[in-house]
Amino acid sequence: EAGVFEARSIKKEVQDSFSFVVYTAQRYIENSALDEILPSITEGSGDHDFDIFHIDEDNTDVVVSIFQCKFKSGEKLSGTIGEKDVDSFLSKISKIVIDADKNIKIENIYLKRQIERFYELISSDSINNIKIKILLSTNGSNINESDQKTLDRFVKANSNVDSWECFHDYDFFIDDKNNSIGEITIPITSNDISMNEEINAKIVNINAYNLAKLYEKFEDKILEKNVRKLLKGKINKTIQQSMISNPKLFWYKNNGLSIVCKRMEVKTLAGQKHILLENPYIVNGGQTTKTIYNLFKTKDSNNETDMEPFYNTTIMARVYQTTEEEVISEIVYGTNNQNKITVADLKSLNPNINKIRSYLKEVGIILLAKRDTEITASKNAISAELLLQIYMSIYHDIPHLAKHSKTRLVDENYDAIFGSNENHKKLETAYRIYSAVGKLLASRQDDDIKRLGQFSIMFMICRIDPSLKINYDNEKISVAYDSAVSTLHELIQNHKITNNNFSSHNYFKSTRSTNDIIERTLPN
Repeated sequence: EAGVFEARSIKKEVQDSFSFVVYTAQRYIENSALDEILPSITEGSGDHDFDIFHIDEDNTDVVVSIFQCKFKSGEKLSGTIGEKDVDSFLSKISKIVIDADKNIKIENIYLKRQIERFYELISSDSINNIKIKILLSTNGSNINESDQKTLDRFVKANSNVDSWECFHDYDFFIDDKNNSIGEITIPITSNDISMNEEINAKIVNINAYNLAKLYEKFEDKILEKNVRKLLKGKINKTIQQSMISNPKLFWYKNNGLSIVCKRMEVKTLAGQKHILLENPYIVNGGQTTKTIYNLFKTKDSNNETDMEPFYNTTIMARVYQTTEEEVISEIVYGTNNQNKITVADLKSLNPNINKIRSYLKEVGIILLAKRDTEITASKNAISAELLLQIYMSIYHDIPHLAKHSKTRLVDENYDAIFGSNENHKKLETAYRIYSAVGKLLASRQDDDIKRLGQFSIMFMICRIDPSLKINYDNEKISVAYDSAVSTLHELIQNHKITNNNFSSHNYFKSTRSTNDIIERTLPN
């Protein structure tokens, strides 16, 4: 997006390269929305070869994924990441990450933030294990065997390095005779829908067994145009659990497949309806395909009980007959450019949410209940997720949970808060406090309180002056804000003096920060 290029000072000549880094991050970080992945993108001047530095703290083990991305164009499209690039990348990982050499100057502010957070984690008593993953990504070809062995040795020599992997997307040619799949037939259900406007298309249903057998025969060859193939993430387990627990509901819960082919024809063979496909490629749904196959290969294909979930799981497939590369590119982009569905997206169906939106709209606040469906440009727009975090910080006294447990917060409280007719005024007040505090924080230098403590400041302000939770007052906010920031600054400094391993990031995520605020704001 143009706004990102401008904000990151990305010059026109490197915008394609930067876009490839963003694309890589979206593939790897569960296809998240742009604003969710940008903090992990460190590509730019002074990045020390680290284009993406992603820290996943959602699990018991912290996983740190470090990417080097190489974008190829023109005659260099068939090239790869070179030996010198790999050696340099591993050298930087050794010094900055494994040895944690804090004397190395890092001027790239985006990398600096991630590295500082990483250093906080490795010095934290609450973290049991940190896994480091090394990732290489290019739209060129795979790295050579020598570099693969170098990476193998590096992983073996460093116990905290979990693995390495190279993503390479270069097989995007439907009529490549060496890659051609030829003509195949797949059994389908009796129901199919045809569309023949600019191109011939059909919607058909196939079962998971036949999809698994298709992948078993052709492997990644059938996915050569798929830009995701198999991502790393919790969604793979969800797909498998959905198949096993309730296979008949799978069709309703899964987005299905998109397939492009040179020719297609629906015919009946031995009483069973089939779709004949010439040179097919799955351009969207590679993750579903490989996840189903990975489950399939753990089962006994001769055991009816093992195969039952595969027979009973139906998957929708949109099939497009075209060999026009421009059309294929548009289909690939369109079917792969959708953000993951969040808990908040699902909760947005709450029947009371429209009443709250109407109320807030009357007072000049735009509530965004579902992502990617509404205009977000207004300065008075706020997502339902964020508003819930603010509300829970102020009215339920849990700013620490609001900061680090957004998904859990939404899952457990969304329906109760947005489903009540009594919270309209409180939600408006929560937004007013958030907006005022945001403006006040904007004038501060880039310190821990500004970056990490906004929920705690809002909580403390309303502890200092409880009347603000009932009636918003801008002057009272300013007075309480000065007191809250001063107190938080003092608390942080005191903790740093008494604890060499103190981390502001961990502090604002823990009950300790909330308890400190409660203790400091008790009535005399």
